[in-house]
Amino acid sequence: MRSLAMHSLKILIACGLLFAANTYAAGRVDLNGTWLGTWTSYRSPEYNGTAKVTLTQKGNVITGSGVFSNTKCSPKRKIRGKIMPGSGMVYLKVYPMAHPTKKPISTSWGVVSLKNNAISFVYTFGAGACAGDSGTWFISKDQPYKPHR
Repeated sequence: MRSLAMHSLKILIACGLLFAANTYAAGRVDLNGTWLGTWTSYRSPEYNGTAKVTLTQKGNVITGSGVFSNTKCSPKRKIRGKIMPGSGMVYLKVYPMAHPTKKPISTSWGVVSLKNNAISFVYTFGAGACAGDSGTWFISKDQPYKPHR
C-alpha cells in the first residue's frame, strides 16, 4: 500500500510540473460548469473510461456530481472539495451517490490549467469496491464549438 501511495505522489508531482507554468492562483480559478474527460487506473490498462462532472464553486469550496463509465466503483458520485489558496491545486473527496457515506470512497489531487479549461488529477480509492486502486483522470470544460476564423 505504501508503494502505491508513493507512486501516486510521484504522478501528482509530475502533473504539477506539467502544469506549473500554466496555473492560476486560487482566487482566479473558475471551476463552475460541466467538465468532460477520461480516467485510467494504474491497476490495469482495461480499467479506464470517461467522466462527466458538474462542479459549483463558491470561493475556494467546490461541490458537484459526476458520472464515470466502465467502473464498478460507484459510477455516480458526489464531489466535495476545495481549491488550495494561492496554488492552483484542487483537492476533492468523492462519495457514492446511491448510498451516501460520511467517509469518502476516494480522494483526488489536481492542478488547474492557466485558461481554467482543464484539470489533471491523481486519485486514490481508500474504501468501497475499489479500495487500494489509484490512477489518473483528466477533465476539460465542456464549451460550445467555436470555429477558428
